[in-house]
This record gives sequence, structure tokens and C-alpha cells, in this order.
Amino acid sequence: MNDRGIYSRSALSAAAFFALLACATLGRAQCLVSATTLDFGTYVPLGATTGLGTIEVGCLSLVKIDAGGAGSFTPRSMKSPINVALDYNLYVDGAFVQIWGDGTSGTVTNSGPGILTVYGKIPAGQGVDPGVYSDTVIITVEF
Repeated sequence: MNDRGIYSRSALSAAAFFALLACATLGRAQCLVSATTLDFGTYVPLGATTGLGTIEVGCLSLVKIDAGGAGSFTPRSMKSPINVALDYNLYVDGAFVQIWGDGTSGTVTNSGPGILTVYGKIPAGQGVDPGVYSDTVIITVEF
């Protein structure tokens, strides 16, 4: 922490989203999927930090996001290079109520086609060391 009480950059890494396509038919169905990195920028522990990402899905589909490296949806957790955890979560709504997951453990899924916004939030009050924090989550698109 520096003299202004600001921790250095806490962000999901460039590898924040990977898209896996699961085809529900035996035919040659295709679905184009792309995603942007959700970058939280600088985390200031006095207040929650939020960020936005997007998933673009080109077909009628069910879109799930896994729990990431934490193995749990409540909370998900980013890690520093020395394995310090910074809790966060991903939501389908800007009110940060519905956790985007796989439909289990109180989470919800989303659906395409279209550009889907991923709302991220790091809760306030986490006393973590300065540094870069990251997590990788897997997006599953079922069509």
C-alpha cells in the first residue's frame, strides 16, 4: 500500500476468459464466441471496485462461467504470484445480485445470442499486498 492507501493494480489477466464450445447436436453446428478481459484496474480497499467485460455469442445458447481457480462461486478468488487471494465475483446484473455461474450453488446462467455483459465486483475491506492479481474462468456455451 502506498501513502495514499491505494493498492496497486488488481486485475483479471489477459487470459481471464476462455470459450469452450459444446455442441448439442451430432451435425456440423457452429457458434462464434468471443470475450473481452474483465480488468478491475486499481483496487482501493475503502470501497468496492467494479469492472465490466463482455461475451459475444452468435447463436441461441446457454452461457455458463465456471468458478475459476478458487473452485467456489462464493467467493471466486484472484491470486497474486505468491498465492495471496483477492476475493471477487462475476454477475449477470449491474446490481451485483445474481452470480453468473453454471446454475448450481445458487448461481444463474445467461443466454445468447448477443453481446452479454459480465459485471465484476471486488468487495471492500480486503487487506491484500500490492501486486497484480488474476484468475482464469472458463466460459461454456451450450447450443
